[in-house]
Amino acid sequence: MTVAAAGLVLSACGTSPASGGTPIANKPNAQELTRDMVKKEQDVKSAAMHGSIDLRVDDQQTKDNVKATIALGTKSDMRNDADQRFSMSLKGDLDGTMNGSAIKGGMDLDLVLVVKDIFVRLNKLESPEIDQSPFGGAVKKISGKWYIFKDAVEQAKSLAKEQAQGASFQGLADGLAGDNATPAQKQQMRDLVARTNFFESSVDDTTASVDGTDTYKVAVKLNKPEIVNFAKESAKIRGQEMSADEVRNMEKGLGEVDFQGTLYIGVQDHLLYRAAGTVTPVPGSDAAKNGNFLVNFDATFSGYNQDQKITAPANAEPFDLQKVLGADGAAQ
Repeated sequence: MTVAAAGLVLSACGTSPASGGTPIANKPNAQELTRDMVKKEQDVKSAAMHGSIDLRVDDQQTKDNVKATIALGTKSDMRNDADQRFSMSLKGDLDGTMNGSAIKGGMDLDLVLVVKDIFVRLNKLESPEIDQSPFGGAVKKISGKWYIFKDAVEQAKSLAKEQAQGASFQGLADGLAGDNATPAQKQQMRDLVARTNFFESSVDDTTASVDGTDTYKVAVKLNKPEIVNFAKESAKIRGQEMSADEVRNMEKGLGEVDFQGTLYIGVQDHLLYRAAGTVTPVPGSDAAKNGNFLVNFDATFSGYNQDQKITAPANAEPFDLQKVLGADGAAQ
């Protein structure tokens, strides 16, 4: 379970560049190495992730120009079904123009899930629209305080399940199979995920150290035919069938996007320790003709199957919407 694989979403803050390593005498096969990484990730029950996304959009047709940055840190500990814990720190900033109007905003949020309770602290939520709205006062009032949602037992269980799914390859497979999937369908989907080469890859001639762990540096790009085949096969497992139009649309969409990335896979354990990459439009494609976009991401993973030391915040207050908004429903 790579926590918040989700993606490979994520920190300029907290992400250490990989340092040089030693020459590799016998390089592993890149496809076999990445497939083994997928299998090993399925057995991970706890880990931490720190990452960032940098997004730039310049649309020539709509004249939209947007810059966004997101910094994300997560810890997940699902080793004990009766004591599942998760924490997240999310920061984001947005600036630019959209639909002819200036946009600007920022957010800073912390969340902790402990067994059955959800704790939330909003450190910052800023934008001219919010500041000038009736809720601007309420946002300022709750900022910086921990609130506990004790009535969120089912929501907490659902969130824990979603985080476990979104953060693991096995969970990803189970999610793709669907909530009503049989055990046999889930296993078929897991096998499909494990054997699919989502990337064309090659191993660098030297190792790279990520926070003291020796890793293989694997250059990757999207294996677009394999991704299309995966979509068709996964649909069949769910008892569905992709139409010819759906396949063509998927192939066209993939043909307009270029992805270049690097995976840092542990030499000893074949687990993922860092993922970085860039997404851009393919030159000459419709997406490129309409404008430019750029997505940079960088994420590091650590603490596999270790205690993540996730504790409930002290002095958290029960969240009372009536109290926050005031007796008349307006922000105080």
